[in-house]
This record gives sequence, structure tokens and C-alpha cells, in this order.
Amino acid sequence: MPREPAGAAPKVALSVATLLWLAALVWQWFTLPERVPTHWSWGSVPDGWSSRTGQLWFALLMPVVFAYPMIWLSRLCLVWPDRINIRHKE
Repeated sequence: MPREPAGAAPKVALSVATLLWLAALVWQWFTLPERVPTHWSWGSVPDGWSSRTGQLWFALLMPVVFAYPMIWLSRLCLVWPDRINIRHKE
């Protein structure tokens, strides 16, 4: 199966974004208080709280679970083209 074509620019952009995201997680570890607001009411008053560790796990897992798998969805078109539900697959 041929590899999906990708230039250097998207790979560099993804690498830089990933490094910035990881740097932001490290920065948050050192700067967030022990109790972090996670939900606000209509009046912009915090009414939901989390621990710093819980917030960091959330910030770590959201991109890993939802954003990064999107990168490999286009690869699925090359690996399993029979399952694509479009009119003109070619």
C-alpha cells in the first residue's frame, strides 16, 4: 500500500504544535493552584472544581483521544477504501 503523500510543512507544524502543547502542560503543572475551577455559571461564577492533577489529565487526554486520531483517519482511506461511503471513490 502506498504511503499517503505529506510534505515537510505539515509534519513540522504538527511537531511544533505537539511540543508547544507539552510545554504548556509542564508550565501548567508548576503554575496551577491545587484547586482549579472547571465550570462556570451564567454569571461567570465558578461552580465546579477539580484538582490540579485532574485538570492536567484532562488537558493531556483530550488531544490524545480526540485530535490526534483524526490524523490517521485519512490513512484509513488508503488502507480500507471499500468502507468509504461516497459516490466517486476514485
